[in-house]
Amino acid sequence: MLYIDVGNTLRGGLRTGIQRVVRSLAYELAVNSGIETRLIAFDVGAGRYFALADSTLIRSADSLADLGREARIYFDFDAFEQGDIFFEPDSSWTEPLNRGALFRRLKAKGVIVVVLNHDAIPILLPEVCHPNTLVSFSETIADHIQYTDYALATSARVSRDLCAVSERFLGRSMSTRVIKLGADFAA
Repeated sequence: MLYIDVGNTLRGGLRTGIQRVVRSLAYELAVNSGIETRLIAFDVGAGRYFALADSTLIRSADSLADLGREARIYFDFDAFEQGDIFFEPDSSWTEPLNRGALFRRLKAKGVIVVVLNHDAIPILLPEVCHPNTLVSFSETIADHIQYTDYALATSARVSRDLCAVSERFLGRSMSTRVIKLGADFAA
């Protein structure tokens, strides 16, 4: 099973930049990949993950508020099984669920953790970021470096930056793979 965490995109309700990439990528993987896929988000109030009842909702729902109870299929952490893939393509540094704790739990169950990194700007240019962003981003990128099985990058520059940050944080380079982003899957 492929689990794609789209929670941050739905929590923020935006349709630009990272959120546009997340919506398009999640939709295509869920609808056209031929792999059993769940688009998921963490519900803070319930303390549980839920899957979108219909993957096409990633295109129509502007935010979590647009997803009523009938659009959510709640599941327990036990649903994750060895060999499942947890894919995090989103800007997860603002997620309510601590990534390090989540990744450790997933790894203990034998789940493969894959992240998509869009940049390392808060670490490379801290002077242009809010101090809170710098702290939360640094913690999340450290979790990515430490716990992920596969790190994807949106460009060769992002890949080089992640390797440099990994070297700085852990004293070793992070293995990344660049994926090409298209403007429109239909085109």
